[in-house]
Amino acid sequence: MKIILLVIVLEFHWPVLRALFTVEMAKALYLAEFGNTVKMECRFPTGGSLDSINVYWHRMLSNGSEYEVYTLLNGNEDLQSQHPEYKGRAHMKPDLLRKGRAELEISNVKISDSGSYRCLIKMGGADYKQATLSVKAPYKIKTHVKELPKNADHKDAELSCESEGYPPVQVLWRDGNDQDLSKKASSKHSVTADQLFHISSLLIVNASSNNTYHCILWNETMEETYNASLRIPADIKTVDPPIADGVSSTAYWATVAILLVTIVMVGLIILMWKKKIKCSQLRAMSQRHPEEENEVHIHINTNEDDGILQQIENLRELLKAKYTASSFSDWAIGEWHSGFCEQFLPQRLVNSDGQTQPLTTLIPQPKGALLLEGDPLSGKSRLCQALAAMWADSTGEDTFGARECELVVLLQCEGSIGNIYEEMIRQLLPEKRFSEADLEAVLMDHFNTLLILDGYSKGNTTLDESLRSLIREGYSIRILVTSLPEGCEHILDCFGSVLKLQNGVAADIFL
Repeated sequence: MKIILLVIVLEFHWPVLRALFTVEMAKALYLAEFGNTVKMECRFPTGGSLDSINVYWHRMLSNGSEYEVYTLLNGNEDLQSQHPEYKGRAHMKPDLLRKGRAELEISNVKISDSGSYRCLIKMGGADYKQATLSVKAPYKIKTHVKELPKNADHKDAELSCESEGYPPVQVLWRDGNDQDLSKKASSKHSVTADQLFHISSLLIVNASSNNTYHCILWNETMEETYNASLRIPADIKTVDPPIADGVSSTAYWATVAILLVTIVMVGLIILMWKKKIKCSQLRAMSQRHPEEENEVHIHINTNEDDGILQQIENLRELLKAKYTASSFSDWAIGEWHSGFCEQFLPQRLVNSDGQTQPLTTLIPQPKGALLLEGDPLSGKSRLCQALAAMWADSTGEDTFGARECELVVLLQCEGSIGNIYEEMIRQLLPEKRFSEADLEAVLMDHFNTLLILDGYSKGNTTLDESLRSLIREGYSIRILVTSLPEGCEHILDCFGSVLKLQNGVAADIFL
């Protein structure tokens, strides 16, 4: 608040103060690469006592709010109000102040660090200036040439290229004659937890063609091009091995069939052995409640060969039935998708810089935690319910890509009194014979579960502790948490990224 008032005073008395004390930015635009260190500097006239100098570095957001990046009060570092995003990453060199240089150093630069920064200095007089930081991640293309099984009259080769970077790019394929092959390629785009764009593309060509192929990543806005060349080796071989002299075709294929059956049998034996090891925890569940076995609606199979896979399948069917039976389900698949998801949501889901984000970013990467903030009636709860309903309905739309998850667990945090596993039993499984240990084993051990905690807020320390433990020890669980703005400040360090759901006039129609 004091900083805001100081800025207002500076604007009002600008002509007088500018003549007495002036701050200048060394550059108006700073460029940095992802993961590196950037230094931004503002300069001021020396002459006053450094014991009374105040330096404030703030990150200015597009919605008018700001983050405190670094503060120096009366010549001493003061980080009490520093935003968690910059803890341990933002520093200043006090020795440079004697030369009239207030240099801010940010290490391990993130994509989300891009934006406007304000340097305000107060030393007798006061003044401020702003500069822009632009962070990008250059694309480094990895290529691979893979031989494919031979067709009747020719053999094919699979060309692939893969890369991560920022900002987003288009994938183009061309041959040595500059012929565009892009429409023949299969490309996939996704966003990582670090907000980098992951690109992978495949192109199948005739392996016998003596040609050079180019995988091109093109950023139209910045007019940047990344190019990698691929050439099919002259000695590339067909997958089919030659048949030795004196061996008949029938005998050859019979030998191949026997080998394949042997490989399958060995694989099944290994799979059954692994399943026996994993089932021990959930098998204990049925042993603790033998007298109530007939009352359990979910079948608890104690056979070691079914193990944890059967438990997960049982839990999946129960959750799907619950989400499908909800009054929200039918509406979610119809009106929600055509209205909110296609018209409203794509314009309102933004990152901390106000940049719109793909709806698929709502599904975190494995072992990732995402925080979605939004004002009341912004649509957070409806979004969570729709996500669960779309996962449960295998025939409808899957706007968010939720069906790549084996399990989706949706919990309401408002009024919660226990930890995550106690709330699962209370909200989703009140009549089932799953214990906390059983559910913990599923969430900790399963590789593709999405846990949604809707309406999270400060107050339930038991829930906080179980969330931290799950993030720290879970094998590859994905976690999506929704809250009001600043509702999760006490656990902000748990999240790899923060998105916001903005309000808009369309929200009233769909909520």
